[in-house]
Amino acid sequence: MNGYSGELRLNLIGIAVLLAVGWFMIHVGPTNVQGNTVKTDSNEFLYPIQLGEKWGFIDQSGRIRILPRFDEVGHFSEGLAGVAGPKRVFSCTNKTLQALIDSIAQTEPDLPFTIEETGMGIDITSSRDSTTHQWQSVKDVTTNYRVLVSGLIGYIDTTGAVVIPMQFAQAGLFSGGVASINLHGNWGLVRRTGNTKIDSLWLDMGPFSEGKAAVLVGEKCGYIDSGGTLVIEPRFDGAHEFDEGLAGVKIGNTWGFIDTSGTPVIPATFERVKRFREGFVAAMQDGRWGFVNRFGTTVIEFKYNNAGNFSEGLAWVETEDGFGFIDRKDEFVIPPQYHGVSDFSEGLAAVGVYNEAKSKIKWGFIDKTGILVVTATYDKVRAFQHGLAAVTDERGLCYIDRTGTLVWVPPNCYDSS
Repeated sequence: MNGYSGELRLNLIGIAVLLAVGWFMIHVGPTNVQGNTVKTDSNEFLYPIQLGEKWGFIDQSGRIRILPRFDEVGHFSEGLAGVAGPKRVFSCTNKTLQALIDSIAQTEPDLPFTIEETGMGIDITSSRDSTTHQWQSVKDVTTNYRVLVSGLIGYIDTTGAVVIPMQFAQAGLFSGGVASINLHGNWGLVRRTGNTKIDSLWLDMGPFSEGKAAVLVGEKCGYIDSGGTLVIEPRFDGAHEFDEGLAGVKIGNTWGFIDTSGTPVIPATFERVKRFREGFVAAMQDGRWGFVNRFGTTVIEFKYNNAGNFSEGLAWVETEDGFGFIDRKDEFVIPPQYHGVSDFSEGLAAVGVYNEAKSKIKWGFIDKTGILVVTATYDKVRAFQHGLAAVTDERGLCYIDRTGTLVWVPPNCYDSS
């Protein structure tokens, strides 16, 4: 669905990986590191962490609020976060692998799985010769496999209590009291109460944004509202989320924008589009990126190799010299010089620079004047949210504050069993 298919497994932290491990079903309330009970505000923002092979959450101070016991987690939104139960593990050989895959696809068609080769084996079959009546054994070399089927997804609140049971193959963030979900291969929505609405006509579905979600019906995309009613008829070849009251839609091979009533407001003349931010949207024409406003008027010429969304008054653009940041007047505030960047968030933007050996890109953060306030030493980073940013290095997933001070570092040894 041009960007939506497969996005809703979980809104995972970008560096999360799926692990084939067991888990325990005992509910453990929010605790600090010493194990004392902690009061949790339902509107508090919590951050995913990984200890051992399980995922939990910390608060802004770095204190553990939900002990790691989930195989997979998403971010909190409107007080709820998606979490996945344990993976199921199946063993088979090359002779039975395809039948097992077909069975999984039939029972849970949208549930992800991975296949691991575990070694070689000997398959011995015996039979009696019809003439000599002697028993004969035939040895056949086989390849052994392990198939790991991802756990089903439910939702927890900020105390760690499971409030919507684990039953979904894919699940999105809550927005306006609803979230997109996939249940037994069918798409639909779930409300905070746990009530679901499934429609077999929805072949694919995007996340809810501004009260609407894109759905694929037949070969065309339309939009439903938070009640599951089709409010914009399926007539588009692709569909994006609504932002600032407008959504990108594809007609044939080009993109334009509609308003919340489905009325076209910007003609479909662009090869690609991004999302409206601060009244502007990045779009591509003739292979070059520029910006248009809500009326479709070009406000920044189509001359860049790539461009991002405006955020906090600045947008990143790519030139032959690298990535930099421009203002709304198309003037460079931070010259192009980086090998990768992110949008500004909470006054800081991630930037990628080569290490001293020029063998690997490392990531840090700059402020709006271009000063490097967090040294580029990390392998991966995510944007700041509520004062913290997720970063990874040889220690694993860590969190830093706006000064670059480490707030959370995983212990060297942790037993999640």
